[in-house]
Amino acid sequence: MVTKTNSLFFILSLIVLFSLSFAKTPPRPRAFLLPVTKDASTKQFVTTINQRTPLVPVKLTIDLGQRFLWVDCEKGYVSSSYKPVPCGSIPCKRSLSGACVESCVGPPSPGCNNNTCSHIPYNPFIRTSTGGELAQDVVSLQSTDGSNPRKYLSTNGVVFDCAPHSLLEGLAKGVKGILGLGNGYVGFPTQLANAFSVPRKFAICLTSSTTSRGVIFFGDSPYVFLPGMDVSKRLVYTPLLKNPVSTSGSYFEGEPSVDYFIGVTSIKINGNVVPINTTLLNITKDGKGGTKISTVDPYTKLETSIYNALTKAFVKSLAKVPRVKPVAPFKVCYNRTSLGSTRVGPGVPPIELVLGNKNATTSWTIWGANSMVAVNNDVLCLGFVDGGLEFEPTTSIVIGAHQIEDNLLQFDIANKKLGFTSSLLFVMKDASTKQFVTTINQRTPLVPVKLTIDLGQRFLWVDCEKGYVSSSYKPVPCGSIPCKRSLSGACVESCVDPPSPGCNNNTCSHIPYNPFIRTSTGGELAQDVVSLQSTDGSNPRKYLSTNGVVFDCAPHSLLEGLAKGVKGILGFGNGYVGFPTQLANAFSVPRKFAICLTSSTTSRGVIFFGDSPYVFLPEMDYSKRLVYTPLLKNTVSTSGSYYAGEPSTDYFIGVASIKIHSIVVPINTTLLNITKDGKGGTKISTVEPYTKLETSIYNALTKAFVGALVNVPMVKPVAPFKVCYNKTSLGSNQVGPGVPPIELVLRNKNATTYTSWFIWGANSMVTVNNDVVCFGFVDGVEFEPTTSIVIGTHQIEDNLLQFDIANKRLGFTSSLLFDEITCANFNFTTKA
Repeated sequence: MVTKTNSLFFILSLIVLFSLSFAKTPPRPRAFLLPVTKDASTKQFVTTINQRTPLVPVKLTIDLGQRFLWVDCEKGYVSSSYKPVPCGSIPCKRSLSGACVESCVGPPSPGCNNNTCSHIPYNPFIRTSTGGELAQDVVSLQSTDGSNPRKYLSTNGVVFDCAPHSLLEGLAKGVKGILGLGNGYVGFPTQLANAFSVPRKFAICLTSSTTSRGVIFFGDSPYVFLPGMDVSKRLVYTPLLKNPVSTSGSYFEGEPSVDYFIGVTSIKINGNVVPINTTLLNITKDGKGGTKISTVDPYTKLETSIYNALTKAFVKSLAKVPRVKPVAPFKVCYNRTSLGSTRVGPGVPPIELVLGNKNATTSWTIWGANSMVAVNNDVLCLGFVDGGLEFEPTTSIVIGAHQIEDNLLQFDIANKKLGFTSSLLFVMKDASTKQFVTTINQRTPLVPVKLTIDLGQRFLWVDCEKGYVSSSYKPVPCGSIPCKRSLSGACVESCVDPPSPGCNNNTCSHIPYNPFIRTSTGGELAQDVVSLQSTDGSNPRKYLSTNGVVFDCAPHSLLEGLAKGVKGILGFGNGYVGFPTQLANAFSVPRKFAICLTSSTTSRGVIFFGDSPYVFLPEMDYSKRLVYTPLLKNTVSTSGSYYAGEPSTDYFIGVASIKIHSIVVPINTTLLNITKDGKGGTKISTVEPYTKLETSIYNALTKAFVGALVNVPMVKPVAPFKVCYNKTSLGSNQVGPGVPPIELVLRNKNATTYTSWFIWGANSMVTVNNDVVCFGFVDGVEFEPTTSIVIGTHQIEDNLLQFDIANKRLGFTSSLLFDEITCANFNFTTKA
């Protein structure tokens, strides 16, 4: 036996939504849970299990890499179901013990039984191990369906180690031992899996707060932290690696490590690779090197050369921010106010652990909340420490507890993979139709009116045939200024019913259009009150009203094909009667709007009318991150219905070329220009679900994309897509499936410079089922109205787009996912 005694915006402060109440349970448990708290004094993570007969709550410190559960049996252990584990028994062999207790001179009692399997419980906080007796006893845990706790269930065969009372030194107050979650036969997760026939996996979510609780799930997902939100669906996976040599402070000769290792291949800061000796990242035959995860080490420990390179790169990335005197054990510290803050912590560059997968790479991004440590009210320090040249047990990187707090980590032991979320951090997407819908308040008295959004439609239209009642409704007369601005050349003269909304003679006539069924009808132009909520860009404020918004009164039949409950279409078109321009004139705000469409059907995106800021993270105005390209005018209407000579109200941009992995896709670039008869060019749509491409462009793009993934086998396509892959073969990263980015190269003013809009995996790939993702672009053949590229909603989800109509430019961010946020992160809590 070898013993080492001297060896080494989406959620912050995640609160687990579990009560400890009982509920009905299915006959067979899906999973079990344990609440976890962070001890304020020691910063250890502790939990409580029920053990023994009669059951007693036993408080334990969690050690991710310890081989099994051990408890103090010397003081106060009383149980009628206690059973020593005999030498040579299967549980003894599985524990890899090579010793027997033969020298106990007292009467048999828990911890003192001869001919009993001996083991070596270890306390990593004082780096001490002792001899202990292996035993079995009853353990009772609370079951769960992943959303709510269910009843308690018991098993009488959980193996643990009986340790002396002295081994409790250094543990949190009231703790009676350590709960070892190690990757071995007697590890607590494996024992529970065997006892209850649940999957051999567990997930941990450790809270950063000492006043709230985290959770451990044993068994299968889901992991529901918010109603209707299963966080397991957000997990990104990387292989779990095996170290053939124990990395514990005490072990038997030849025993493999029960720690959880992952394959870090490089480290990046702000996307730049940190220059380190990458051979240190590999696990050698004698068990050195590599990267493991720990709940015992409070901060990530790095081999000295890696630590020096990381801190040098981090400091360089914040070269303009003055440092302050360091606070041990940290060496790089800053004044809190000089860094600012975001929804994911202090405003510092992200640290990216690049992880090797089977066919691709994945990144675990460490944001400010996990990279920085508040050492006092004023100072924040980089929460990584120098582990020395040979810190125990010469593992090169030990990811500490601070770096995994408020992250969900799933240790899938059976499938040898780690799932992680990095950090757990309104316009709604209709689940059935995938249309984007919003609600405005209209009429007198005000009525909430649900509408589908159409970026290119000339104005707002609603169903006036059924249920439109308003004392402030005003038909727009023929020949009036609003009628002329709408470019209408017709009048309603044939209404024979009594005057009512939608039926008034000598009224300006228009042609509302439903793009989802490609149908238009005659309609009556009118004006009525509209009320919208104001904002300062960070928070909603009070509602304000205007009584002159022009809209089109349409018949009820035109609602066909729209999402359930929708009463019309909200048109954002680039014209005088477009909704954004009308609001700008009514409230004297800038003639611009910004949209951020969520990819989820359970959360809300947002539309801003008027000026920035656009704050999705505290103190972070995303308008400052916008990249601009000109908005172009097409002199011929690209709508499904229009008047002769009417220009397009769609928003066009100047795509000059397309690249994949920085390589230009060979296409006929003349198709990218807008011709005099209105053909060609590129427009943005909130109606088309996926980007449509003229056939030759589609063929060239898909060929280049497939070529970039030549080593990844394709699977049977799922209509309307033609290029599909197995999800696991691509891997995933922070911005979606691990595929090459698609770069739209955009012309700037005078076409002398260019800007790029990057479409990352989350926007280029579409999940068609649990196993398959497809390239989310479709062949438009000669689709109406012969625009060469129509950028669809999937490609703009979780991107912030600002349409600056007055200055004829589009601002865009590419993807918000780089900041671990989505369009759902805007704060909709109203302030006075």
